[in-house]
Order: sequence, then C-alpha cells, then structure tokens
Amino acid sequence: MAETTAPSPSAASDEARRRQPRRSEANGVRAVLGLAGLATASALATAMAPAIASRPAETVVPALGAEAPAPSVVHVTRVITLAPGQTPPPGAVIVGAAAPAAPAPRATPRPTPRVIVQTVTRQSGQP
Repeated sequence: MAETTAPSPSAASDEARRRQPRRSEANGVRAVLGLAGLATASALATAMAPAIASRPAETVVPALGAEAPAPSVVHVTRVITLAPGQTPPPGAVIVGAAAPAAPAPRATPRPTPRVIVQTVTRQSGQP
C-alpha cells in the first residue's frame, strides 16, 4: 500500500500566493490623478481670470459743490379692476366707470364620438 502525505498548510499558502497575479503599484496612478487635478485647476483659473480682471471700477462719489446728474424717475400707473361691491382705496383716481361687458357665450360640450372596433379571429384555413 502506498502512503500519501497531506501537504502542509504553509506549502498550500505559498502555492496560492504564486497563483495570484501581482498588483501594480498605485503610486503611478495617484501621481497621474494629482497632475490631472492640477491641470484642471489651472484651466479653471485661466478661464476665470478675464472675468475677474474686467470688473468695473467702484463708483466714485462726486465732491461737494460739483453737480450730480439728476436721477431718472419712472412713473408707474397701476390699473385695478374692482369686483362688484368693492370700493377703491383712498386717494385712487377713478377713470370712467364702463358698463360691465356681457359674458362671452359658452359653447356647449358635445360627447366624444365612440369608435367601435370589432376584432374577428378565425382559425387558420377557414374563411
């Protein structure tokens, strides 16, 4: 009878290590990602530089005695339609009271036409 010996546990782990492929070093990938981030930051800074440089200068207040330009005035006219029974606010200018317009005629809704679809199935070979 032939005697078989079981492999030792350390021999099995050595063999498993030999079968696994070696991992590549991560330092090269980290360096490439770092340089790509630096290039991106540089491109963004270069793109924003003209926008920062072209800002208008602060407004200078003229000295006393110098004439300042007259401010422009914008007049706003608000037209408000009052509901029946409502009163206008105090101080409001009332423009001619027009007769209430007749309501527009409403179209009567019509039912949606129904389409009837008949599906006829036949066994193959028969009319």
